[in-house]
Amino acid sequence: MPELRPAVYSLIERDVHRALTTIEQVTPEQVPRKKASGRRAVLWWNSRRHRKRRYKRH
Repeated sequence: MPELRPAVYSLIERDVHRALTTIEQVTPEQVPRKKASGRRAVLWWNSRRHRKRRYKRH
């Protein structure tokens, strides 16, 4: 989304304040949001590959 591009560049430059200011100025009509689904995150957390990663770190 071109409206959020300046925010991304601000984050790359580690200017979080400017990035958040840019994000707050973008309306939902400019960037359509999808309804979030928590199921996908749960599936990833319980996936076999992620379990292997969790146990390798400890």
